[in-house]
Amino acid sequence: AGLLVAMSEEVLENRILCEKIAACVTLCCKNDSDGFINELRYEEMMPNLVAVLLQRDAFSSDEEYLQFSESVMIPSVANLAAKMGKDLLWKPMNHSLLMASRDERTGVRLVAIKAIHAVFEEVGEEYLLLLPECMPS
Repeated sequence: AGLLVAMSEEVLENRILCEKIAACVTLCCKNDSDGFINELRYEEMMPNLVAVLLQRDAFSSDEEYLQFSESVMIPSVANLAAKMGKDLLWKPMNHSLLMASRDERTGVRLVAIKAIHAVFEEVGEEYLLLLPECMPS
């Protein structure tokens, strides 16, 4: 029982850390007027944000996972994508999210689609360049 409690405390601590990191990224993106978020930082952050976004196993239910993803991680991913404004940088992120939409777990597929939708809404028209990649062949 002690191991289970320690593991759940560690999971909770990791979740809180992810919330704080995602909030920091979102605030940086919204308030960056000096170019702090550059290509190098984007390339370091985006794969990690997407990886955290797809960590369904850290949650006890799909509802809890979906709520966390919608309120914390998806806005962070969408804001970071919008901040960069370059389709060459969006492609790897888009590809990762599209691959996640093939996951066997329903929750992961739903979160991936919601993330792609949020990025389309946040970035706007420019993201339509990647629409053909999103269509099934």
